[in-house]
Amino acid sequence: MSSYNAEQLIAMASATRVVYAGDLASLALWLADFLHTFPLEVELMWPAKFTLVNVFFFTLRYLPGLTIPLSIAFNASAYGSASYHTICMARTIVFAALSFLAVCFSQFLLSIRVYVLAERPRWLKFCFIGELIIAVGVALFITIKHGLGITIREPLHPAISCGQLSTEGWLVGILYVIILLTEVVMMIMSLIIGYRKYRRSRSRLVTILYRDGTVYFIAVAVSSATNIIISLAGHPQYILVILQTTLHAIFPTRMILHVREMAHQDHEWGTRTLNRVFGAKSTSTGERSGHTARTEQSIEFALSEHSQVA
Repeated sequence: MSSYNAEQLIAMASATRVVYAGDLASLALWLADFLHTFPLEVELMWPAKFTLVNVFFFTLRYLPGLTIPLSIAFNASAYGSASYHTICMARTIVFAALSFLAVCFSQFLLSIRVYVLAERPRWLKFCFIGELIIAVGVALFITIKHGLGITIREPLHPAISCGQLSTEGWLVGILYVIILLTEVVMMIMSLIIGYRKYRRSRSRLVTILYRDGTVYFIAVAVSSATNIIISLAGHPQYILVILQTTLHAIFPTRMILHVREMAHQDHEWGTRTLNRVFGAKSTSTGERSGHTARTEQSIEFALSEHSQVA
């Protein structure tokens, strides 16, 4: 420890405090959301078929509950351990993999949201598939390249563990630029679709998708912009990775729960939807506009196609 001066110790202690504070704040946020929506999950998602959207939902739903305790546990177990470097590197790899998974799954669900608002055109489906493949591929390459440049530094103090040095720290900022640009493109598409198709619509489904989507965009955009600024300022140790991962998990799963809740409460609409899904003759209604009717069918079809309650 004698090779480090007081300024380095203070800087690392400050970074450690920020990391732990971020972990605990994110855990509290996730627990509050989980407890608030758990009754809806049990009622609407547990009886559902085991399908792709359900896999994404439950993975995102419980990922912060796994990631945050693991981060804390790795840090705690590294204190004074003879396997200090191995434990810290394992923490880095596991943490990066789980965070990457959360972002990818949330982007998939965000794409579904825009897709169903556009009434499921085939060309948009292929555009989203291509965009996701390119974005995920580039992000994976950057994540791996950044990880290869990481070295675990010797502990400056027993209370400061798993400090990292990276020769490619600027790449973290690029990752968040990709995330932010993806969110901006999705939001612009949603606004264009909303103006062209739904500016006179009173559909509760459309309201839910735009309300939840807008809140999600604002939260993730602010978090991404903050992380980009921190990265450009040369302080990657302060990046709010856990918080952004938690936001990516909370908002898409809440959107699915709210859509399912609305369909469950509206018995007449839910009955018409089930008839469509299973091929029976549907009941017509004169109260909804053509766009609203098609959108309700598209939304529930996209979700029911993968997660319809049996």
